[in-house]
Amino acid sequence: EIYIVDAFIQKNNPNPFSGNPAGVCLLDEWDESLMQSIANELQQSETGFLIKQDASKYQIRWFTPVCEVDLCGHGTLAAAHVLFNEKKSHVDKIEFETMNRGTLYVEKAPNGLLMMDFPQAVAKQVDMDEDVISQFGACINLSVSKIRGCYFEPRSGKLMVVVDDIATVSAVIVNSQGLMGIDFGRVVKGVNISAMYTEDSYDITTRYFAPWVGIEEDPVNGWSHTILAPLYASITGKTELRSFMCSSRGGDVVTELFDNGRVVLSGYAKTSLCGTLFT
Repeated sequence: EIYIVDAFIQKNNPNPFSGNPAGVCLLDEWDESLMQSIANELQQSETGFLIKQDASKYQIRWFTPVCEVDLCGHGTLAAAHVLFNEKKSHVDKIEFETMNRGTLYVEKAPNGLLMMDFPQAVAKQVDMDEDVISQFGACINLSVSKIRGCYFEPRSGKLMVVVDDIATVSAVIVNSQGLMGIDFGRVVKGVNISAMYTEDSYDITTRYFAPWVGIEEDPVNGWSHTILAPLYASITGKTELRSFMCSSRGGDVVTELFDNGRVVLSGYAKTSLCGTLFT
């Protein structure tokens, strides 16, 4: 039994397929080879695999088409959506035990909003050589003069780049092979480009690229928001942020920071496909 769920959808978007699609598959036991093969077959940016422990507790792992990843926001949202809506779970909160990132918690509001409790991650500002910055700009169609700051979160390998405006974020075109060929002087596994939003509907706009793990562009990336939330809190002073991921599909993520080192990522999801996968 397998599902495709669109996570972090835009509720008012006339396009029925906004957000980021993720596979969700329930298993009886872990089989890494099979999980990788299923993820490759589905060709979603991530597929989440679940093993039930009890009514409110599951083990979870995520695979891209080419490798396993430590954490996945939209894959977790998709998994919770399946349990709450397709499996008709009657619990108030679901716990997901991860391999390397501790316990994640997801609650469902009466209006269908899913609220995920994740650990925060803090990126530190980094200086990069002029040559590296020049190569980087050339590989993503970005004028170096538009960059306001570069930040790096070493555990996830995410390079967070803050730029001048929305138009700069929208104009990014990535040369994946060129990007992976840059020696950043650190292990980079993904690049997030973001800017302050200039209208009342959102606080920031952002895009995410991770060719190192087989994802050309992630339509809506939840994991990066565990870094964006504290980063933009330091810039804006806001502990709650509304984020628009301006990929071709578009998606909405709302974040709320807490003093206990956690961040809540909220969004909506819907099932776009369910069926049986024969192996």
